[in-house]
Amino acid sequence: MDSEESAVVANKQLESVYSARMGEWRALRQSRESLSIPFFLKVEPAYFAATMKCLFVGQETHGWWTDCKIQPSDLRAEQIMDFYLGARRWLHENYHRSPYWQALRHVANGLGIDAPPESFIFSNVFPCDTDKGQAPLELHEVFRKWKILADEVKILAPDIIIFFCGPRYYGNLQAYFGEWPIEPVSKVKPLIEYRPLGQSWKGLVTYHPGSLRRLQKWHVLDEIIDRLKSKETLARTQCTAPTQSWPQAPPPAEMPTS
Repeated sequence: MDSEESAVVANKQLESVYSARMGEWRALRQSRESLSIPFFLKVEPAYFAATMKCLFVGQETHGWWTDCKIQPSDLRAEQIMDFYLGARRWLHENYHRSPYWQALRHVANGLGIDAPPESFIFSNVFPCDTDKGQAPLELHEVFRKWKILADEVKILAPDIIIFFCGPRYYGNLQAYFGEWPIEPVSKVKPLIEYRPLGQSWKGLVTYHPGSLRRLQKWHVLDEIIDRLKSKETLARTQCTAPTQSWPQAPPPAEMPTS
């Protein structure tokens, strides 16, 4: 199957996954108007044609499609996918002050997958936010049961996943992929190698780029590039609980894309 066919098949599968969650989202939205429209991605052929299929994972949305004029009862998964495809292009081409987008460009450029910009994709640990911030705890269990990120990974089959989420989100990664990230590259670098049992992708986990900047750890991005470009295989770890002792960094207050 060529890249064009792969994108068509993947997008049909993604739409099926997303559509299955729209009823639950609408029910939640009725009692929580501050609940954002979920982030649903749409992949283009360039991703499947890239030399390295790379998925970046952030924390959650940050308001994002706040001016949607379509009523929740009428909103379809396909419309959300199309909106975010266009928004993604605009963000990549025009948004330069966001630490998140600066980090994505930096790593994609270092890995040689920045052209065309559709060669890499991004998603989130949680598909929604409330009031441009992390949803309340009672919604976390709902989002974990949806397992949207886990389904996206199965469908898109990335070679590399870079998680920009930090320690507060590790329990969610365990819920999605069965293991907790606990294999630090070093005691001083906030970077963890992550390859859960049964997964074919190589993973690296670090803080959100906004936190990397505030903690003066931006050089971790170069470490990510070097490790992913090297020939060495990421070590597998049998995980049970977190043992690293990095400082707990809160997510950035200003984040147009998580």
